[in-house]
Amino acid sequence: MKLNKKIICLFFISVVLLGAIIGYISVKKNYYYNGKEVWISHASRQYDTSNPETAVNISDYIFIAKINKILRTEYRNPVEVEVDIGKTIIQKDPYTIYEIEVIENLKGNLNTDKPIEFVQYGGINEDGKSYSLLDNSSLLQEGEYYLLMVGVLPDTLEIEISDNNRMISLGKNIENLNNELINKYKNIIDSNSITNTKDNSIISKYDINY
Repeated sequence: MKLNKKIICLFFISVVLLGAIIGYISVKKNYYYNGKEVWISHASRQYDTSNPETAVNISDYIFIAKINKILRTEYRNPVEVEVDIGKTIIQKDPYTIYEIEVIENLKGNLNTDKPIEFVQYGGINEDGKSYSLLDNSSLLQEGEYYLLMVGVLPDTLEIEISDNNRMISLGKNIENLNNELINKYKNIIDSNSITNTKDNSIISKYDINY
């Protein structure tokens, strides 16, 4: 569950003292992205996705993609927040929507015949004055290639990523992709020791079998 930024500013100290941080916690950092202040989201996760085998296990799809362009930013998960006595506002989380090309499927069967949409948690906030981004992360760069390990949003059947450990930059030149890294993940996927950790996998609306 993503916690509201203003609530965290007011109660962050008490949360730390309690020693139990659950879900996303956003705090301002003293740096800028595209000339705007950044909120960094830290997440408490069920799985350690810094382990490549775990990242592979929990991902519904793994593929090499080219990021064509950012299409738009959508604002989801509305929360009513009291900012003063008798005064409330609605705050939402930014999600950046990209047009991408699937170059090669490593796990799963996404459509490779035409561009599809892809969702990343984070982006410019609704007020246009700041960004919300994952810790040690940034928005995907247009024109670059990535190894992406994604899940499926059950309500919309979109493919989505909200974990910087599962989006790996491969550079801008398809002829010079890091084949050693790609082969590493192919070997993990092909390994008999790898099973699906998720019990209720669903297919994306961009799956060729949808």
